[in-house]
Amino acid sequence: MDDLDIRSSLTHFVGIKFDASGKVYFFATPFDDSEEGDILVADTINGIEIGLVASAPRPLDEYDGQIELRRILRHPTKSDLDDYEDAIKRSKKALKIATEQAAKLGLDMKISDAVYSPFRNTCTISFFAEHRVDFRELAKILASQLGCYIDLRMKAARDKAKMVGGIGLCGLPLCCSNFLEGFGAISISMAKNQMLTLNIPKLSGPCNKLMCCLAYEDEMYSKEKARFPKVGSIIHTPDGDYMIRDFNILSEIVRIVSTENSSDIKTIGLDEMDDLAKGRIRPKVIIEKAAVAGDASLPESQFLNEIQKEEEEKQKRERNRDKKDRNFNQKQNNNKNNQNNKGNNQQGHKEQNNNQNNNRPRHNRHHGHGNRPNNHNPRNFQPNNNKNNK
Repeated sequence: MDDLDIRSSLTHFVGIKFDASGKVYFFATPFDDSEEGDILVADTINGIEIGLVASAPRPLDEYDGQIELRRILRHPTKSDLDDYEDAIKRSKKALKIATEQAAKLGLDMKISDAVYSPFRNTCTISFFAEHRVDFRELAKILASQLGCYIDLRMKAARDKAKMVGGIGLCGLPLCCSNFLEGFGAISISMAKNQMLTLNIPKLSGPCNKLMCCLAYEDEMYSKEKARFPKVGSIIHTPDGDYMIRDFNILSEIVRIVSTENSSDIKTIGLDEMDDLAKGRIRPKVIIEKAAVAGDASLPESQFLNEIQKEEEEKQKRERNRDKKDRNFNQKQNNNKNNQNNKGNNQQGHKEQNNNQNNNRPRHNRHHGHGNRPNNHNPRNFQPNNNKNNK
């Protein structure tokens, strides 16, 4: 049978598991009667392998993956079944020997499982470790005792959680041990995108890594956030200018705060905020007066008067704000000029003191009396014997 005939006979695809980790690989198959737990021989990327059916066959047209499917070769023969049973026995033996030898060598590692492949004469041994482990000596010992090629693989923390299992913070079994077939990239930016509190312990699972469920709704949050205004942006309303403080995507609630009064905080719906920003909602004063009168509508003249009053009040607020800004800038300039003048005065005073110090006569270093004569010294005193001078 040529390759074209083989491809034309592949009408379904099926999921196959090869080891205890539970990872499922999909293969194209000509058999539509396989059931979960059946044994099939598959052509894998590492060669011929024997695996267990993990999911029932489905039509090949429903496969939407990007990876080209390899194929199922056949149902197992008696020889294949004998090899499969022998592989199970050798795997258990390899697990026991590897655990004992790792303890003898004092290696900081925990052997998790061992899988022997009869077709490749290879034993794949997985282990967990906190840090990198030099297992070269262990591989030599196992190769000599088991008589096959040894492939030692260190598994990550998420793989350990997938194998051990457990209960998540939601109270349900861990996703990785329940239905996840692989692990995608999880980053803290996903938590930021969903506006969650950045508390790493609460965002981490039993594996001490960020929870996989953070990726489930990340795309939806990114799409929905585009409907909301940016936090910190300003919207103009009939009651004044307001800044977007925060919002809730699920309830579609936006919280705004007045730019003039920080205690003026309002919570409005997303649709209401759009109408308010675009001027499709009447000013608050008009709505209140209409409600008191018992009529939701107002005469056109009264409506225009109210609009004019609101506009005048708005202009008045803007003038007051501009006046405050001018006074503040003038005060800043005055403070700056005063500091400059103070600095110039201090510099001039310093120069004057230096000139005075330069003009002051220097003291004699030895006697400390400057240029004055030393007549006060008793040794230099000479009595005046001229009596006529009395």
